Amino acid sequence: MLEKNFQWKIYLLFLIPAIAMLYLSYYFVADKYNNVKEAKEMRFSAQMIDIATKMVHEIQKERGLGAGYIAGKGVNEEILKKQFKITENVYKTLLSQLKKLNEEDANFAENGSLHSFIEAFHSIKVIRQKLLSQQLPFEEEMQYYTDLNKYLLESIYTFSSIFCAVHKNYLSVYHIQKFKEYMGQERAYIYHSI
Repeated sequence: MLEKNFQWKIYLLFLIPAIAMLYLSYYFVADKYNNVKEAKEMRFSAQMIDIATKMVHEIQKERGLGAGYIAGKGVNEEILKKQFKITENVYKTLLSQLKKLNEEDANFAENGSLHSFIEAFHSIKVIRQKLLSQQLPFEEEMQYYTDLNKYLLESIYTFSSIFCAVHKNYLSVYHIQKFKEYMGQERAYIYHSI
């Protein structure tokens, strides 16, 4: 009996540290997994912010050229069509990046404003045709392109907010883009009016 009691104590002596080691191993592995997942989200956010800001810029250029074209301010059809192609190429890049994002992490890719942008972008061919045929009023052109950029700015805000846990200045990307959008609207109005 004394031998069994002693044997039980020996088992406990090794069992308690083994359980502690298992717990610590699990804790460190789970922590590293969360770090990797967080780094992946940040990488995708940075990529999406980069593409979305390029898209905002190209839409601003297209809106401004369209305003000049409507007003007859020296913007010819070829310049406008060239900008259409540039905007389309950036849009294709955005879609391919979003597809890649959906393949790797479907939950992370759920960005409502980005999906709203994609839905609104589907009607761009109609807008462009009306623009080229001089059947698009300036206010409608401004509203359409401004709405597109509004969706993109909201998605930039969403993707930027992921970085706020690391550094508070990451939302400045959103604020700078928003400021650029206001300036782009102002330029389009001035270009159309002068």
